[in-house]
Order: sequence, then C-alpha cells, then structure tokens
Amino acid sequence: MQKILFKGPNISMKNENPDIKEIKTLADLPSGTGSEYFINVHGSEFFYKPTNLGLWEKIKSYFMPEPSYLSMSIFSDEGTTSVLDITLLNKIQNNTIANQCNIVHIFSCHSGAAQHHLDWIQGNMVLCTYNKASDANIIQLAQNNYDARTQNDFLLIEYIRDYFHLLVASDFSISYKLDDQIYSFSLSANKIKKMKSIAELPSFLHKEYKAFVKFYKNIHAKYHESYPEIFNLNIETKPKELTYDDLIRVFSRALTLETYNFNKFSLSKIETMLNQKGLYTDTSIGDAIEQGNSELLICLLNYGNTKVSTYNLDKAIEKGDLVILKAILEHSTTKIASYNLDKAIEKGDLAILKAVLEHSTTKIESYNLDKAIEKGDLAILKAVLEHSTTKIASYNLDKAIEKGDLAILKAVFEHSTTKIELYNLDKAIEKGDLAILKAVLEHSTTKIASYNLDKAIEKGDLAILKVVLEHSTTKIESYNLDKAIEKGDLAILKAVLEHSTTKIASYNLDKAIEKGDLAILKAVLEHSTTKIELYNLGKAIEESDLAILKAVLEHSTTKIESYNLDQAIEKGDLAILKAVLEHSTIEVGSSNIYTAEETHNLDVIELVKKYYNSTINTITSEENTIDTTLIVVEEVPALGEGTEGI
Repeated sequence: MQKILFKGPNISMKNENPDIKEIKTLADLPSGTGSEYFINVHGSEFFYKPTNLGLWEKIKSYFMPEPSYLSMSIFSDEGTTSVLDITLLNKIQNNTIANQCNIVHIFSCHSGAAQHHLDWIQGNMVLCTYNKASDANIIQLAQNNYDARTQNDFLLIEYIRDYFHLLVASDFSISYKLDDQIYSFSLSANKIKKMKSIAELPSFLHKEYKAFVKFYKNIHAKYHESYPEIFNLNIETKPKELTYDDLIRVFSRALTLETYNFNKFSLSKIETMLNQKGLYTDTSIGDAIEQGNSELLICLLNYGNTKVSTYNLDKAIEKGDLVILKAILEHSTTKIASYNLDKAIEKGDLAILKAVLEHSTTKIESYNLDKAIEKGDLAILKAVLEHSTTKIASYNLDKAIEKGDLAILKAVFEHSTTKIELYNLDKAIEKGDLAILKAVLEHSTTKIASYNLDKAIEKGDLAILKVVLEHSTTKIESYNLDKAIEKGDLAILKAVLEHSTTKIASYNLDKAIEKGDLAILKAVLEHSTTKIELYNLGKAIEESDLAILKAVLEHSTTKIESYNLDQAIEKGDLAILKAVLEHSTIEVGSSNIYTAEETHNLDVIELVKKYYNSTINTITSEENTIDTTLIVVEEVPALGEGTEGI
C-alpha cells in the first residue's frame, strides 16, 4: 500500500523515508487504489452552532451539544484555507476506487474530533487519531509517532502492538468503517495519571491490550476476506515485553501531554505522576514557563534532581515573567551561557536582565556587548557594562558608532580604555552623524590618516569634512586632492584646497581636466602654481570640452608644440582646433598641413592652411622688417667717418 504524507502550512515535520510521497493540496491527492495517508496539519476543534432553533431544540442542544468537528489548515491555490475533517476525508475517499480501503493517520491538535462524524464519510476507511478532541498535540510527539509508523515495513497492526504502551499515553483512537459499519476503539491515559506506583502500569497495559485484541479479532473475522490488504495478519495475543525504561516513557509522555493541556484538574494528576522516579520533565518545564504557571513550575522543579536546560532558561527569559525566571534561577545549577545573556539583553527588560546577571558567573563576551549596543537601550547597556570585566574591543566601538545613538556611544567611551583605531574614525565619518563624529574625535588620540581624509571627502558632507580637517594635523596629499576633484563637489574641493599646503601636481590638473567640470577646474587652476605641461594640454584636447580647453589655454604659459596641434587636428573638432590655433604661441608647420590632409576633412584642412598662411605671412613680415633694419644699418656711417676730409 502506497504511503502519502499530506503536510499543511507551517509544519516542520521531517520525512526521512524516500518511498513516501509528499503532497500539499487536495489537487495533489492520487486516484486509484487505497493508500495509507499521514495528515500533519494544524488543527482546531470546531463546534457547529445551528440557528433558528425552537425552544425545545435550544434546550436539547445545550444539554446534548452536537459533537465537534476537526478544522484543519491546508494549502490551496489562494495560499491557505481551512477545511473540516469530513471534507478532507471524503475528498480522499472520492479519489479511491470503490470497495478499496484507505488508512488515514491525523497528527494535528484535537485530531480526536475527526472520529465524531465517520457516518458522514463515504466508502471504507481506517482512521487513526493521536489525542482527544479537546487536547492539543506536541510537534515532537507527532514526529515521534510518524517516525515510529514509517521507519520500518511493519503492517499497521504490528505497529499498534509494538507501540501500544505509548499509544495509550497519547489517548490514541482507531476506527474501522467498512461496508457502512463503524467499529471504534479508544485508549485513555486517565488511569495512568492516577497511578501511585509504576508497578500498576504493566497489568493495566496488559488489560487494555487484551481488550484491543478482542476488538480486532472480531473485525478480522468479519472482513479479512473482503479486505485482505487491511487484515492480512492476525494480531499477536500477547503484548510486547516492556522494560522499566519503556514504562518510564509511558509516564513521561502522559506527563508531557497533561502539562501541555493543563487545566484545573491537572495539578493533582501531575503531582501523582511525579511520584515515579526517572521521568523526563524538560518539555513539561518548558510548557509551565510558557503558560506562566508558577505553581506547576515549582512542582516540576522540586521533582528529583531536575536540571534546568539552557533552552528552558532562554524560554524563561523570553517569557519576561520575573517570578517564573527567579524560580528557574533559584532552582537551577546550570551555568548561564553567553547566549542566555544575549537573550536577556535582547528581551530589553531591565529587571529580567539584572536577575540573570546577578545569578551569572559567566564572563560577558564582546559579542554580548555588541548585542547590548545594538539593542539601543541605555539602561540595559549600562547594566551590562557595570557587570562586565571584558575590555571593550575596537569592533564594539564600531558597533556603537554605527548605532548612531550619542548616549549609547558616550556610555561605551566612558567604560572603554581601548584606543580608537583609524578604521573606527572611518566608521564615524561614514556614519555621517556630526555629533557622533565629534564625540569620536574628542575621545581619540589617534592621528588622522590620509585615507580618513579620503573617506571624509568621499562622504561628501561638508560639515563632516570640516570637522575632520579642523581636527587633523595630517598633510593633505596629492591623492587626497585627486579624490576631492573626482568627487566633483565644489564646496568639498574648496574646503580641501583651503586647508592644503601641498603643491598641486600636474596629474591633479589632469584629473581636473578629465573630470570635465568647469567650476572644479577653475578652482584647481586658481589654487595652482604649477606650470601646465604639454601632456595637460594634450589631455584637455583629448577631452573635447571647449570650455575646459579654453580655461587651460588661458591659464597656460607653455608653448603649444606641433604634436599638440596634430592631436587637435586628428580630433576633428573644429571648435577645439580653432581654440588651439588661436593660442598666441602657436606656429603651424608643413607637417601639420600633412596631418590635416591625412584626415580628409576639408574643413579641418582649410582651417589649418589658413593659419599656416597666416604664420608664413607673419614670418615673412618679420623677415622683411629684419632686412630693412639691416639696410638702414649699412647706410649709417661709422662713428667719426662722416667728418673726415671735410
């Protein structure tokens, strides 16, 4: 028989059997022969309240209410939806061939309610439920029951025999609906919960098993030929032999379920069960904490040599009930772990934290300090710092800076003897909070480094930058100037230039030209005493920004060389070329004509030739002036020659 796991939303059940098919929606249900289904969903007990009843019907419904239904949360095309037990079970039945029989296990809370309306279910079915209609179930117990049934090849009746003792503790019920006849058998843990000695348990289990054998044999005799897939094995008449540990597990499960479903009658049952030695109480203690039930908790804590787990310490802290927490701490011999401290810090309740710290001998670690800083509660942080002997680390300072709460940061500084490192300064600059940065700088004895200046420039916040510069004794380097130019923020650049005593280098000029921002370039040029080099001119030509080029040319006293002109010619931008040609130092040569002709750009060729002719005319005019001067010089007699012989 195929096994199928039907899982609902928010169910963490693990399936380690690859032969079991897992489905999530009603549309995924298989069609065909009977299968064994394991339905693990969240469930609740649902009571139908009819309306428009007469007086007699109202009285009758009050004293004899209709049995409850099981409402289950499942996946649907719209996300999640709720379905009643009869809807889900009939859907399974409708997908099954007539005269076939399905086996269905329901592991939800209140699963016993699904037993109430089997007369509404079509076809043949064996239904197994694992708690009373009024009770919730525990995830781990559901997982245990599922694993017990699926991690071997046992038939259903073999599974029931081998785990009968635990099924009794779980209030297990089984119903057979065959040929429109319903046969039901229910187990109850009530008598177990009233036993004063474990010695009473074996005989009780034997009696219950004997009753089940009689029930099963009766059905087997009637239906084993019609439904061989269900009744293919006779039941063992003798129950499984149980060890003392098996018996203890029965009491432990009954105890766990009673504390989980605690009511006004539960305490006396629990006190009776606690007369047995060796019970597992950890889950029950956790339930008592969650319920905030101090009376139940103290009862459990006083049992034997109960050791409180760190998990339950966490649970008590998370609960936030001081009475519950103190009861746990006073009883516990378990050393508080660092993650318990984290939980108390995260909770944010000062009284809870102080109770934990007073009871703790655990050293507060740096990551606990981080957690307190991150929490952002000043009272919580101060309590941790007062209790701590751990030196505050640089990354704790980073965390306080990053948090951005001035009071938190100051509290950390007051407790800290740690030197502020350069990366802490970087973190404060990056944070961009002026008050935080000032507090860091006031506390710091570390010299600001060039890369801190870079970080402040890159941040682009003028107020932040000015505070850093005012506090800095570090020389601004050329690469800091480059960073300010690259940032492209005029106010930032001016602040850097005003603070700088570094001579602007040629590659800074290149960076300003490359940036292409005229205001940035002019600010650099105004501050610069550096001669503009030919490669700066080349960079300005290459960038093809006319305003940038003109600014460079106006500031330049460097003679433009032939290869600069060639570069402008090859660029092919007439405005750029004209700006270069109009510069007072230009001389156009025949090689430039050749370069222009190589471009095959008629406008470029014409413009270059025009300035070439102008250059030739200028040179010729200058040569003529020189020749005339020479002639005049030749006509003037040497001093004294003109008077001789007169």
